[in-house]
Amino acid sequence: MTNPRFARLSAVAAAVGLGILAAAAPGARATALDDGVASYTARAVVQIDRARDGAVRLQQRVAVHDLAGARAAWLESHVDWERSETFTGELYGDLDEAIDPWPDAKSGYHLIEARLFAGDPSGIEPAVAALAAKLTEFSKQIRQKGLTAQGLLNGTAKLTFEIGENKAAGGESAASGTSLADMRNNVQGIDDVFTIVFEPLLKTKNPELAANARRELSVIETAINVPDLKSVDQPTLTKASERLALALKASATDLGLEAPSLED
Repeated sequence: MTNPRFARLSAVAAAVGLGILAAAAPGARATALDDGVASYTARAVVQIDRARDGAVRLQQRVAVHDLAGARAAWLESHVDWERSETFTGELYGDLDEAIDPWPDAKSGYHLIEARLFAGDPSGIEPAVAALAAKLTEFSKQIRQKGLTAQGLLNGTAKLTFEIGENKAAGGESAASGTSLADMRNNVQGIDDVFTIVFEPLLKTKNPELAANARRELSVIETAINVPDLKSVDQPTLTKASERLALALKASATDLGLEAPSLED
């Protein structure tokens, strides 16, 4: 059965003239795109390292029964994880499923979150140790395998769509109360990828599409720049996320990449 939201997306694409077409097979990429991927990869390595370091501190705080310190370490680690979701699920799916299997909170960040912020962290030591180990492994793998322009376009478009699809309604990190912060960190990651990797080349290849994407990104950033989750204008956020996801999808042809799917 066709997802009604995808039917609406087709109408949106036609209305704004994005012309979602099947992209040509990837060919030689502009040096600007390769340079952007290299620059963003360096940033991504730092983010994963900070997420890992926060998880190690979390493990240390749990070991000495420091609940406040453990909560602070979880929050610290989670910030950089959320900023990295432009590539975690797309390029490192097995690690992503172990580290952040939301909404199935049987392991990783959200299992730990539920116990920590409910005030009953007893018995979470194995889960915390596993989180630190998986993030340590991620830190090693990203240095070995890096990132790709195609993977970043796929992951960024999907994350953008997901923000409007379900994150706008809140609830991802209900126990810690950081659902709005999660969205802000997701959007920061999206902005970083677009600014560093795709926008410079897109401005030369298709200035109008680059401007459309930047405009929708600004709408999203304004929509989540509110004091609390209940103040988010969800219809505006959803529509802007749809339009940005479609703009990213449409950019594939100009970038010499394949058009990403917006579904998992």
